[in-house]
Amino acid sequence: MKQGKIFILTGPSAVGQGTIIRELLAMPDLNLCWSKAYTTRTRRPSDEIEDNYFFVSKEEFENLTRTGEIFEWTNYDGINCYGSSKRSTDQALNDGKNIIRDIDIIGARGYTKSYGKDRVVLIFVKAPIEIIRRRLIARGQNTPEDIEVRVNLAQKILLNEKYYDYSVENVEGKPEIAINKIARIIRKKSKE
Repeated sequence: MKQGKIFILTGPSAVGQGTIIRELLAMPDLNLCWSKAYTTRTRRPSDEIEDNYFFVSKEEFENLTRTGEIFEWTNYDGINCYGSSKRSTDQALNDGKNIIRDIDIIGARGYTKSYGKDRVVLIFVKAPIEIIRRRLIARGQNTPEDIEVRVNLAQKILLNEKYYDYSVENVEGKPEIAINKIARIIRKKSKE
């Protein structure tokens, strides 16, 4: 059985990665799955439906990192840690599944280091900064100060585009364009 590939999507907050990934996961011909990750954050009501994480204490997280079960990780907000599961990733790949993840440049490098450039495809998802700002405001979840912090961070993240294999713009009001472009990339790279 042919082993799967790993598709990493990276982009700033409010670029639409969540929407894109949900649509891609619903396309059976892409043979995609979500590889569960570890986190130290508190469980949310949506986690019962999405089932994307193993919830662990900070001590458990540190132990899993030491043993190599967590092979790449980040401390996203200075409080909570997120890390990829070697066991879940290996199982999906050995089952011939393609994996999709949305992580930052550091996590993308961790995957490439652990699994090799031939198994990992890096896709950068972008949008103009004014669109990102508008989406953050429209969400109604952040204070004006938080929005400015996120916009500033988005500007920094957008500078990483050059490190990716592919770059796809998520056009305002037309997510299907980005979804279809990324689906074509996945189909092409899955055959290689």
